[in-house]
Amino acid sequence: MLDMYEAPSGFLFHYRRAKSTQNPIVLHQHDGSLPPELLDGFEWQGYGEQPASMAFLPISVGQRLLGILVFGLNPRRRYQPEDDAFVTALCRQASAAIASAVDLEEAQHRAEKLTMQLEENEKQIREVAEYG
Repeated sequence: MLDMYEAPSGFLFHYRRAKSTQNPIVLHQHDGSLPPELLDGFEWQGYGEQPASMAFLPISVGQRLLGILVFGLNPRRRYQPEDDAFVTALCRQASAAIASAVDLEEAQHRAEKLTMQLEENEKQIREVAEYG
């Protein structure tokens, strides 16, 4: 367990930045924004190399932040300015997919609540009719 509001650096610092801006954040080793110690302790997939860039994508529904998707970018391909469009589109797509699932779940809860209210109203009407 980590306290998101206490860490002065590392992943949690970037989580807070992504949360406050609601925009994807991309860090790079070549410009110093991605410190090497941030990448330590992971078993990297793909080429088995540490990424040269890392993206933090806030996944949100409206203004409600549901999570942050963090992934390392291809270490054998330098990040290009046009990759920003890909990262932004990925962030939107992930948020849209999660929003759809959340909306469906909330609609199911509303339907269940309405069903229970209808059953309660029907019960009350029956009791009134029986005693009337």
